[in-house]
Amino acid sequence: IHPANGRILYIAPQRADHWTNIAVLRADGTRDTSFGGGDGMLDVGSASVSFLQDLEWQGDKVLYQANERITRLNADGSLDATFGDGGIMQGIQDASDFHLDADGRIYQVEHEFVEDEPPPLIDPTVQSTARIVRFTADGELDTSYGQDGRTVANQTSSLQVRRATVQV
Repeated sequence: IHPANGRILYIAPQRADHWTNIAVLRADGTRDTSFGGGDGMLDVGSASVSFLQDLEWQGDKVLYQANERITRLNADGSLDATFGDGGIMQGIQDASDFHLDADGRIYQVEHEFVEDEPPPLIDPTVQSTARIVRFTADGELDTSYGQDGRTVANQTSSLQVRRATVQV
């Protein structure tokens, strides 16, 4: 829910195996026809994108994650070319979601495995490191954060950090 105007942003299924529609409702529950193709919905699916993992408001803009890429849309659903590389930011491989802080900076969890392969859920023989990675509000790696934009969250031989949240 957008904090300033009450607009609701959600992922709507196109069909059972294709969750790529982004929809916007006004605070009164009606579709916001200023977004997308005039019906308040926008299909961002493609041959390589059949599932959206996460989406958030960033001011009046929309951020969504599909695969490891985060894309930013303007309030009308058009691509915001001022974000990342032409509207698309290369995020962290295998990140399941992202979070924003009060300044619009983007956070993701990154995993590094000694064997370069994710282990079973619990395997005491596998060494891994989880890092929190921060990007600027415009989709660039924030090198002022931690060491080159990353800070170690967890080093372990048996557990993985799967999710993180940002307190604002």
